[in-house]
Amino acid sequence: KEQKKKKKKKIEIWLIRHGETEANARRITQGQQPGRLTRLGAQQAACLGARLEREQSVIDAVLSSDLLRCRQTAHLAIRDWFGTEKPFFLDIDLRERSVGTYEGQHHSSPRTRRPQGISPRQFRAPSGESWQDVYERATFLLQRVATTLLDPQSEREVSRILVFTHGGFIAETVNACNRTDEIPGKPLAQNGAMNTAIYKLGVETVRSGNYTTGTPHKALPGRPDHSWTVLAVNDASHLSRFRMTNNSPADFDITDDHPPLPPTASSQPWWSLPPIRTKSPSKV
Repeated sequence: KEQKKKKKKKIEIWLIRHGETEANARRITQGQQPGRLTRLGAQQAACLGARLEREQSVIDAVLSSDLLRCRQTAHLAIRDWFGTEKPFFLDIDLRERSVGTYEGQHHSSPRTRRPQGISPRQFRAPSGESWQDVYERATFLLQRVATTLLDPQSEREVSRILVFTHGGFIAETVNACNRTDEIPGKPLAQNGAMNTAIYKLGVETVRSGNYTTGTPHKALPGRPDHSWTVLAVNDASHLSRFRMTNNSPADFDITDDHPPLPPTASSQPWWSLPPIRTKSPSKV
C-alpha cells in the first residue's frame, strides 16, 4: 500500500515583553522582583491589545511569566477578546534572569567584578543566574512547544502561541533559536526589547499518527533540536498604529497585585498536560 503522506504543520511563538514598569522608569534592576506597570506601561499594553484583537483568530494559547508585570500586561492585552475557552498558563520558567543581590539596585550601583577565567555568559551575580542558565530555560521552552504543547491531529496548519515574558528571556530565546552558545562565531542577541514589543519565532513539524516530530537541521550530538527560525524582532509598531491617548485603560488599577486572568488560567506545568487541539479558522 502507498504510504500516506505526512502533513506538515507550523507553530509560531510570539514573545512579548511586558509594558514599562516603575523600576524601568527609575532605572532600577528588577530581575525576578514582581515589578509594577506605570500608567504609560498600561497604555502600551492596551495598544498591544488593540493589535492582538485584530489577530485573535490565530492565537491558540497564552503562556505568561508569573511575575506581576507580565500578568498585568497579559490582562490588559487580552481581556477584551481572549474569551473563556483558550488555554492560559502561568510559567515560572518564563521569568527574567535572576540577578540575586543586585535586584532593587540602580543600574549605576557598583557591581562585583567578574572573576578571571569566568566568561560573561557563565558569570552569576551573587545568589543569581548566569545568561547561560537563562539560555537553558529558553531552550526547554522551544523544545517543549515543538513537541508537547499542541495535538498533532490539530486542524489548523499554523498555530500561534503568545508568550508574555521579559527582555532578557526574549534575548536568550532568540539565542537558543540560533543556537549561539553551541555554534562558534554566532552573534549573540542582546537584551534590547522595547516594552510590549513582539518577537516571532517559527518551527515546522510533521504530523504523523499520534506524535509530532520537529524537522531537524544539523543537530549537535546528544542535543534534541528543531528548526526554529526568527521571523520578526522588536516589533512595537502598535504603539504608533494605535494612539495611546485613545487606548488608556482608565478602569485599570495599576496598584492591584492580582489582575483578573481568564477562567482557564492555570499554574500547572503545561508540558505535562494533554496537548491542545486547535480548530480551523472557520470553526473557531
